This record gives sequence, structure tokens and C-alpha cells, in this order.
Amino acid sequence: MSVTKLAIAFMFCALVMGCAASGMKDVTKTGFLEDYSMLKPGGEDFAALVYINSEIDFKPYDKIMFERIQISLSDEAEYKGFDPALLNELTEYYQNALFEAVKGGYEIVD
Repeated sequence: MSVTKLAIAFMFCALVMGCAASGMKDVTKTGFLEDYSMLKPGGEDFAALVYINSEIDFKPYDKIMFERIQISLSDEAEYKGFDPALLNELTEYYQNALFEAVKGGYEIVD
């Protein structure tokens, strides 16, 4: 598993729910993060904003742990009528995508 693929998996996990819309150009800073200054434009096929710590060396690691993906709707959201079954299906899909991205390179642990 290359460091690049692992970094992409981490970025995806961290930002998928906040910046999941493909082609999103403008990002509203909601206050979810205290400091947005380290986020940089993600480019094509990435979230709108990403953070990559280039000083991390992933080589010594052989296990990885993911938090479960959670979806939170804003109290000010115009539309709140999402089907809970669909939201569950989406979170399961993205969780499995993360597992597949690191399969063969890392053991997934709890």
C-alpha cells in the first residue's frame, strides 16, 4: 500500500461528509473546525479542501483504525427530509470504500 493511497484514504475519511459534493468550489466555514488555515484546495477528484501532513512517515505502521462515519445535519438546513435508510447505505458505502482502499497494506483494527 503506497503512502499516497493511505493519505488519500485519511483525507477522504476526514472530509467526506463536510466536502462530499463533487466539483464543490466554495466552502462555507461553519465553525466545525477551529482553524481552517491549514486546509488547501484539493484539486480534481478530491474534496474541495484537504489537509495533508507531509511529515508523517506511514512506513512503520501495519494497522489502521477508522472511526465510524457520522452524518450530522445543520439545524439551519433547508431540507431535512433525508431517508435514514439511504443515509445508512451511504455511510456503509463510504466506510467499505475506506476499508478497500487500505486492504492488503494494513490490518484494520478496532
